[in-house]
Amino acid sequence: MNSRLYIVATPIGNLGDFSFRGVEILKSVAVIAAEDPPRSAVLLKRYSIEASMIRYNEGNKESAVPRIIGLLKAGNDVAYISEAGTPCISDPGFYLVRRAIEEECEVIPVPGPTAAMALLSVSGLPTDRFFFLGFAPKKEAELDKFRELLEKCPYTAVCYVSPHHMENFSAMLASLPHNPSVAVGRELTKQYEEVLRGPASEIAEKILSNVRGEFTVAIEGNRKEKETNEALLLSQGKTLMEKFSLKDTAFILASVYGLTKNKVYDMLINKKRPE
Repeated sequence: MNSRLYIVATPIGNLGDFSFRGVEILKSVAVIAAEDPPRSAVLLKRYSIEASMIRYNEGNKESAVPRIIGLLKAGNDVAYISEAGTPCISDPGFYLVRRAIEEECEVIPVPGPTAAMALLSVSGLPTDRFFFLGFAPKKEAELDKFRELLEKCPYTAVCYVSPHHMENFSAMLASLPHNPSVAVGRELTKQYEEVLRGPASEIAEKILSNVRGEFTVAIEGNRKEKETNEALLLSQGKTLMEKFSLKDTAFILASVYGLTKNKVYDMLINKKRPE
C-alpha cells in the first residue's frame, strides 16, 4: 500500500492564497474529504479541480473514517481539507489523522494559511513564544477560567472568537488586571479585512462597533508573570549549581520550563556575572 493521506491547507478568505502544490495535490487525488463540501466546491471550481468529494466533519467522523481508511488501503490517495485554513487546528481532522497513523497509512502535510499565524505576523506582539488556545469558551463559567489562564500566561496567547460571543469576550478582555496589548483580526484576507490594536481596556469599544465576521484575537502575555517565572528559574538554578555543573543545570531547567538549553545557559551566565 503506497497510498497517502494529504492534509491540505486551503485559503482562509482570499482564494488567491492557495498554493500551487495544494492545487496539484487536489487535482491528483482520487477523493477529497471535505469538512464543508458546498463551501469547498467554490474553491475547487476556481481552480478547475474535478476530484469527487465526501463529507467528513464532527457530526459524521465515526462513520466516515472507516470509509476513508478503506479508500487508502485500496490504494487510493485521499486529501482532507477543512472549512478553511490549515486542517487539524480546531477541527475534527485530528481524529482522522490519528486513525490513519494507527492503520499505518502515510500522512503528508501540505502547508498553507492559518488565521492564527496570519494575525500573529501583523499583531506587533512578541511571537518568539506563544500559546494557541483554540476557540474561546462560550459559557460564562468557562470564560472565567479562560480569563484566569490569560492572567497567568507569560507569553502571547491567540484564539478564535465567534461574532455571537464577542461582546462577552471583549468585556472579559477589559477586565484583565494587567491590561495587556491586544490585536484583533476580523475577516482576515477578505475584502473587509480589519486589524484592531490597543490596550485591552480600550479595545472593546472598537470591537463592538462591528461584530460581523470571524475574529482572531492575540493577547500579550503578562510580563509580571514572566518576570516571576524568570526569577524562580534563576533561584532554582542557583540551588542546582551547588550539585551540578552549569551545563547540566541549564539542561535540567530547559526541560522543566520548555526553553532551549542555550537560552537558559545564557540566563544563568548573565546572573553569575558581577553587576
